[in-house]
Amino acid sequence: MHESSTHGDPESSSQSLIREADVRAIVRLLGKIAGSTEPIATRKRDLMNGLCELIDADLWTWLISSGARNPKGPTPVSFTHNIVGDRYANYLTAMLDPQNPPPYNEHAAREFMQGRPFTRRRVQWLTDREWYESAFMKNVGIPNGVDDFISSVFPLGPDSFSGLGLARAAGKSPFSERDTRIVHIILSEIDWLHAAELPDEQVQQDAPKLTPRQRAVLLYLLEGKSRQEIAGDLGISAHTANDHVKAIYKCFDVNSHPELLRRFRNGDGGDVTQM
Repeated sequence: MHESSTHGDPESSSQSLIREADVRAIVRLLGKIAGSTEPIATRKRDLMNGLCELIDADLWTWLISSGARNPKGPTPVSFTHNIVGDRYANYLTAMLDPQNPPPYNEHAAREFMQGRPFTRRRVQWLTDREWYESAFMKNVGIPNGVDDFISSVFPLGPDSFSGLGLARAAGKSPFSERDTRIVHIILSEIDWLHAAELPDEQVQQDAPKLTPRQRAVLLYLLEGKSRQEIAGDLGISAHTANDHVKAIYKCFDVNSHPELLRRFRNGDGGDVTQM
């Protein structure tokens, strides 16, 4: 068991937690998923498996629900996961147990009511004592060798949401601030995939379209290179480089190079506990 932790989880805003290698990996994964022609379910699995590799997670779940404010509980629209064997049955039984609900449910519901996407790791919601002494951990986590988790929720309207969870096997160290930020940055860039399996009457978005050359330019931009340097390195005209940059800014809804850098290195703050 890890040292006892406390609520609040101080975050450092003076320096980005994301390394250049992380940024490259994030862009490659997002580009792979956006450019894929596989069915939505396959793209979800590819995204989450790639995310697990980036942050060393072992299990993941992805739930799309509607009727989030229904007193009787939300209605699942889709549920994707990589849980196999008895673990799956145990997980579903525990999630639906009204006597011993997961100890993080109350925290997640309270943050959902704020109406903005958020990503939290276990220590931001629960102390070690609260987690390890919970019925959920004793009945599900410990018997199945599962421990620390990260949870992300993305509202898809006033009554629907996309909820994702990633967990590490018992014996591994807890997730870090870097892990939480990577998860939030990646999941914040896939609005179209979050909404892909909502009912037809709800608005759905298309995957962002960047050409292979534009993805290359994006990587250069995230390294901090200017348009002139990019043009020289890629052997293209300054005018062409400028067109690519404009397309990238439009795709990610930013207006400047610094804003683009902040988006991929610092995120939007949705992984930081609001004090």
